[in-house]
Amino acid sequence: MVRRALELMKRKNLLCLTTDIFGKDGSFPDRLLYKANNIAQRLSRFRKPFATGMFILVDRAAFEALGWFDEHAILAEDYQLTRRFPQPRFSTVRGGVYSTNHRLCKMGHVKMMRMFVSAALHSGNDDFFRSDGHRHYWRGY
Repeated sequence: MVRRALELMKRKNLLCLTTDIFGKDGSFPDRLLYKANNIAQRLSRFRKPFATGMFILVDRAAFEALGWFDEHAILAEDYQLTRRFPQPRFSTVRGGVYSTNHRLCKMGHVKMMRMFVSAALHSGNDDFFRSDGHRHYWRGY
């Protein structure tokens, strides 16, 4: 899958790409949330790209030009970074990677969905991602 990702980056002159994310040994609600995330990531390439941190491949020069990750972000620095890439230079490579479900298990499905929607609604507000209100996100990790 990494080879396909690199080939796609070169062939289409992309700056950023991701792939589908699957939960390893997850429940039906886990799989449903991962599926919704995958659909949202794929559709985002038509308007405002985003990817989650389980797999992001970026062009280093573009990454540096965008200022790297926001080191002050407490929440979703991966999402925040990938939203800044230009839409035509972003894509999703076929295949996927597996992620653990520990955060879903610890935080719960409803809370994770609320955080996902809230991040999308506040995507243009860097202060939202730096807010002290998100410190609970990392509690226990």
